[in-house]
Amino acid sequence: MTPIIELTPEQDAVLQAQATATGIDAAEYVQDLIHAALPLPANPVLPLARLTALASESVLSQIWDTPEEDAAWAHL
Repeated sequence: MTPIIELTPEQDAVLQAQATATGIDAAEYVQDLIHAALPLPANPVLPLARLTALASESVLSQIWDTPEEDAAWAHL
């Protein structure tokens, strides 16, 4: 997707100055700003890890949610 953002000349000047200060071009700087603002994970592996954890939760609870397991961990 290629969004189009209309900025005032003042906003453009601020954006250009901030991009220059970070050492990247303005387009990359805007992409970084958008990525930081969106609630999307930066690491695509993270959702897979969460899905794996959720998928294994019911099986692991059968193993770990037992009186014997509770007794084994009671001293901690």
